[in-house]
Amino acid sequence: MGFLRAMGFLRAMGFLRAMGFVHRSDVTVVVFFIMPAKTNNFNVETLKGQAVRKQLWDTAHTVKEKFGKKLYEGLLR
Repeated sequence: MGFLRAMGFLRAMGFLRAMGFVHRSDVTVVVFFIMPAKTNNFNVETLKGQAVRKQLWDTAHTVKEKFGKKLYEGLLR
């Protein structure tokens, strides 16, 4: 994601938040904003960072699956 796209995304999230306040919405939006950097070294810190990223990926996938299931079930009601 380029810098300009990232800024546009952040502005859109700010607008969404502001609209939530204006309309007194009880909806919570969660956004994971990760911009990886290129690296050529593989030290302990790099490997720890990769492990954290993997855990974050797994968590995001679990949240997505649970949310999708609840949304589907809600739509069937």
